[in-house]
Amino acid sequence: LQSHFGQSAKDIDDILVSTSKVTKRGQKIEALEFGAQPTEGDAGSGAGVRAEAGARVADSKTGQLRLRVVEGDDRGGAV
Repeated sequence: LQSHFGQSAKDIDDILVSTSKVTKRGQKIEALEFGAQPTEGDAGSGAGVRAEAGARVADSKTGQLRLRVVEGDDRGGAV
């Protein structure tokens, strides 16, 4: 019984570590900048992904998403 409690405690610690990693990654994703809505001229262009002033812009159903590279990825291991 004691070994089962020990394993459960280890599992909880592993869950807390994974939760922390997921939370940090989610914060990085939230840091993405969202661009302005496309104009009528852009809607018919058919360009799904295009480069714009050094930034990467991807069209989506709700508008444009502006992506930026986050340097210094501090992942200590695989998530």
